[in-house]
Order: sequence, then C-alpha cells, then structure tokens
Amino acid sequence: MKISHRLVSQSKSVSAVLLFGGLVYLIVHWLQSWLLPIWIDLPVLEGLKTTYRGRLIWITFYQIIFDVFLNPYFYLPVIGIFYLELIIPAKKEQKVFSVGMLQDFIWFIADIVFFTIVISPYILWIRFICDQYLGFLKIDALTNLTYPLPLIIAIFASDFLIWLSHLVRHKVKYLWYFHSVHHSQTELNLFTDLRFHTIDTLIAITTAIIPLQLLQIATPTTIYYLFIQKWYLRLYHANIKSNYGFLKYLLVTPQSHRVHHSFEAKHCDKNFGTIFSIWDYLFKTQYKQYNEYPDTGINEPRFPLEKSSKLPSLLKTYWLQFIYPFQSIVGK
Repeated sequence: MKISHRLVSQSKSVSAVLLFGGLVYLIVHWLQSWLLPIWIDLPVLEGLKTTYRGRLIWITFYQIIFDVFLNPYFYLPVIGIFYLELIIPAKKEQKVFSVGMLQDFIWFIADIVFFTIVISPYILWIRFICDQYLGFLKIDALTNLTYPLPLIIAIFASDFLIWLSHLVRHKVKYLWYFHSVHHSQTELNLFTDLRFHTIDTLIAITTAIIPLQLLQIATPTTIYYLFIQKWYLRLYHANIKSNYGFLKYLLVTPQSHRVHHSFEAKHCDKNFGTIFSIWDYLFKTQYKQYNEYPDTGINEPRFPLEKSSKLPSLLKTYWLQFIYPFQSIVGK
C-alpha cells in the first residue's frame, strides 16, 4: 500500500509539473503574438531603423527577443526546476502552488512585458551611449584574444560589478526600498527571481551591460549571457535543498542564496553573489554555515504581502508592491 501510495503521489506530482509547464508555454506563446506588433512600433526604436548600423542592432534584438526570450520552448527548464522543488524541497511544508508562488507568477508575466517594452529598448540605448560617448573607455586589447577568453573575462568583470551593485542596493536606503520588493518573498520559489521592481532591474541591467559593451562583447552573446544568468537565478531562488557540495566555493547555491534572503540578524549583509560566490569569499561577506535553510522575508510590517490566491487580490497586491518603494521614499 505504501508503494502504491508513493507511486500515486509521484504521478500526481509529475502531472502537476507537466500541466504547469504547459501553462507557461501557452502564456508565453500568447504574449509573443501580442507583444510583437507593439514592440515593432515603439517610437524609441524608429531612430534605429534609419541607419545601416541601427538596422543591424534592431534586427539583432528582434531575433534575440522573439526567437529566444519570447520563444515558448525557452521556458522548458521550468519543468526541471519545478520537479526539483517537489523531490528535494528546502521547506517541506511549503505548498508547491503557494500564494507566494502565484504572486511571483504575476511578476513573471509583468517581467516579460516590461523586458520587451522597457528593458530591451533601454539596453539598445546603453549600447548607443557606449558607442557614441564612451568609445574612449573601450578596451581593444581583448579583441585580439582567442574566443571565448574575451567572453570569460567579460562575464567575471560583469559579475563582480553586479556583486558590488547588489551590495550598494542593500546599503543605500532609497535603493533598498526598490530591492526590498525582491526580498519580501517568504516562500522562495522558481519565480522569485522575477519579483524585481523595474527600477531595481534597470540598475542591475546597467551594471551588467556596460562592462560587456566596453569590453566589446558581441550583442547577441551579451543577450544570451543575460538569459543564462536569468535561468541560473531561477534555479537558486527555487525551494530546493542543495549546497552543491564543493561547487559552493565557486557558485551561488540555493542554500547560500536562501541565507541571503533571511531576515535573521546573523544573516544580514551576507552572500551578495549573482553567479559566482568567489567575491563573497574575497571580501568576507560569505556566510560559512552551509546547512542552514532559514525562513525568508523582510522586517518591514508596512510591506503589502500577498494573502490570497484569488486573481483580483494578486493583481491588487502586485500594484501595491510596485508603488511601495515610491510611497516609502515620499514618506507615506
């Protein structure tokens, strides 16, 4: 009977994973068809189409966004990460389809819209600024190195600057208001990496993109790197119990990042890494207890946490969370 019960339970889990993966596929497919005409007609992109160089940039981003980022097949890893949450959860009592996860799913949908309409044109603008006004800062020496060495150097440079930016967003009060939206999640899950305020995302993207541009890494490579980075963030934000063994000394893990999200005083200002944990070891911000899986969230009672799984409530809470940093800045 126990074996039969276990098989039924596993069967239900696999079915839930496949159904949820199918739902993500359908939503992304719908967003792809809906956002395509909007993106093509964005006024900020019109100027790019008037020059040969601009058309090349525009075509590159068009292909990357709609053939990769908004390609439904790109989201297949959701199924694998989701299944890991089922078989090795850090918090066994946490429901797979928790209220927190459903709220983060709203942020996931919003992220696709904002990335297409706001973030992508912003990345184009950064590249334009680097080309037109920061050319004197570009490092030509890397262009003579054998590929992929320039990319490896650029990734480490970018990752260090993101680490530094992450630390600053914890230390500067007004920046923390925006970053606290991400830290508010009390039920870490595979969509928590998308609970990022747009302002917070713009700061992080700027930090990541500028060194890649100044080191003259090709735009498609830059975008693919960002996508891989986003997927890795999704893995270690999930409710997964793992510290990667010896790899924890190189990479950020689900365990180490859960510590970063903890509200306990002993975990404060620890584990700022994005991909690599080496910066935390170098600058002594690594928390070295590797088997702790603390509760998460923020010590801010005014923050509008999600309380209901009903769609109207989730949408209202999304809006309240979005405006929370602005209200905090003006003192309301």
